[in-house]
Order: sequence, then structure tokens, then C-alpha cells
Amino acid sequence: MKQAQSGIKLVLVGAGQAHFEVLRNCRDSLLSKAQVALINPSPVMWYSAMVSGVVAGHFDVHEAQLNLPAFCKRQNITFIEGAMESYRDGGTGDTQREMRQIVLRSGEKISYDWTSFDLGVVPTAIDTAANATVAPIKPFDHFFPALEQAFSQLKEGRHQHWVIVGAGAAGVELALAIHHRLQVIQRRSLVSLCLIDGSSPMASHNLLVQRKIKVELAKANIRTVKRFVVKIDEKILHCSNDGESSGKSQLPYDFAIIATQGTAPAPFNFMATDEMQQGINQDHVFVVGDIAVLPKPVPKVGVMAVRQGRVLRHNLLQLVQGKQPDKPFVTQNSFLNLIALGDKRALVSHPFFYASGHWVWRLKRYIDVRYMKRLRDANL
Repeated sequence: MKQAQSGIKLVLVGAGQAHFEVLRNCRDSLLSKAQVALINPSPVMWYSAMVSGVVAGHFDVHEAQLNLPAFCKRQNITFIEGAMESYRDGGTGDTQREMRQIVLRSGEKISYDWTSFDLGVVPTAIDTAANATVAPIKPFDHFFPALEQAFSQLKEGRHQHWVIVGAGAAGVELALAIHHRLQVIQRRSLVSLCLIDGSSPMASHNLLVQRKIKVELAKANIRTVKRFVVKIDEKILHCSNDGESSGKSQLPYDFAIIATQGTAPAPFNFMATDEMQQGINQDHVFVVGDIAVLPKPVPKVGVMAVRQGRVLRHNLLQLVQGKQPDKPFVTQNSFLNLIALGDKRALVSHPFFYASGHWVWRLKRYIDVRYMKRLRDANL
């Protein structure tokens, strides 16, 4: 068997699902011969598939989290807590090796031979007043304290208007989870819930799924508003028909959650790659997950991130052995989406059918809990 080249520096930036396919059981693979580092702004990884379950009260917070320093220690990986500010690819020649650097916001510079970015996305920026009561759903470390603060204020007994901006899967799951949590704590009558987006709820899913979600939202007494939010002032959302200026209207709120379709985290943009997931004209940089723009469109869902990670792992192993990446990423045309419905029910969405019920929630729970257990138990 070809031996790994020792001393190669692999730096993975971002604790996304794709990168965990590379890092899981790293200690027992040829990657253990390389110097592997993981950079992430937080020492905790949140598993986004379980976030609505935490909000609803079905999971404890720790069940949806992974301790990154502990995980990396088990894998003999260096963990670096920090946010990337910029990077230098340094070109393709060996003489340019010393120029390849990740620059953190702290000013620290980390050299690499090969790097991969799995930065995830954040909600699309909306013009927001500094004193507005607004909580973007990401980063989760900031979102949950804001949400718990909003729940605690309900003890005052004053009726409130809560708005979720964004009616994709994340916004719908969150709205239904909040509805369930309010019912459990007997505060539902104190909160008017509204879901607002320029598109219909779950517009990217098939019509049967859209109709089912519409029924679920109506049963939960969650109002839906088909408008674009263009600006958020204290207590007022400014909306329009087209996302710009025409047909402006205002919507009052006490607490707003931003769960819009994501954009790349500042100061970065979405990054184009080739089929091997290497950056265009950046041979030493791989890009995976939500910020990657491959030659063929890839849905921004967990199952795609896992598949991207497996391809990345193979190609990094090739590099560690002194070979060239040889496995392209092939987009899967159809796949299942599991959408939580707040209570212990869920919906399975496919381009050609759907199903829902308690059994789907049990299936989703089994998949999510097993995934986190595999990460926690890796190399124990």
C-alpha cells in the first residue's frame, strides 16, 4: 500500500458536516500521517437538523452539540478556535508553499499545504436598527440566548407579536417548534406568530408538501404573509412586494427571527469550484458545503454535505499519498427531506411524493441521534 507523506499540513476551516466526514476516524486512516488542524469560531458544533427539536423541547441542548476540542483530541487533530479573516493560496509551485496562509481575525497566521473551507451560510442580511429585537437563527450560540430571553419576557403576561422572516424549511420548522413550545408552557395565547417571506412556505418543495405545510400552519394559527422584508426598525418591519420599493407596508413585532435563505458569511462570497471541489484557479483550496458553487447546482441540504465530505476525504487521502485528486462530486437528482412539524410528527418530502406522521418523526430522531452518537463515539 502506498505510504502517506508525513509532514503535510491539512487545514480544515469550519466545522460543517462535510468536514466531519473527513475528520471522523481520522486517527485510524492515512490522514493521521499528516498534520491536520480544524479551525472554527466556536468550540461547539451545533447539529442544525436537531435545532428545531431543541426549540420545541424534544432534545436537550447538549444533545445537539459536539465539543470540538474533545473531538479533535480523540482524533489527534489540532483544534484552533478562531474566525478566518482571509487566506492566501500562494500559487502551485513548491517555492510558493510558505505563502499559503490562513489569516484569523486575531491576526494569527496558519500555514498549510492544502486547505478546505466548509463555512456554512448565515441568514441574508437585512437593514436592521441597532436597538431592534432581532435574532438571526445563525450563529446558534447567539440565537438561543435571544430566544430564551424572549420566552422569559412572556412571564409579564403582555400579548406579543413574534415574526419569523423566511418561509423555507428552517423558518417553517422553527415556527411550528415555537408554537409547540408555547403550548407546552401554556403561553400560546400570549403570542401571535407570523411567518413572512416573498415566496410561499416551502416553495421549493412539491405542491403536495406545500399544501400539507399550509394546513399545518393554519392548524397552529400561524399567520403567513407573502411579502419581502427590506428593513427592520425597532418594533416595525418594513415590507414590499418586490424586495425593493414598490407596495411598501409595515408590520409591527415584538420579537423577530431571521431564518432567510443563507448567504456566505462576511467577508466571504460563495466560491466556485471544479468537479473535484477544488477552487477555480486555486489548486490548494477545496470548498464544500453551502458556500461551494459546483459546475452543477447542489441543493443546500445535509445529505449533500455528507456526500461532498466523502468525496473530499477520498481526494485528500490521494494528496496525502502523493497522488492527484481523481474523484468528482456527482450531484444526486432526488433525495428525501425530513421536516419536523413541531410536535412529535414530521414530514418526508420527495420531488414526487410525501408522507407524514409520528413514524416519520421517530425515523428522523433515530437518524439525527445516531449521527451525533457516531461523532461522539469516534475512536473512543
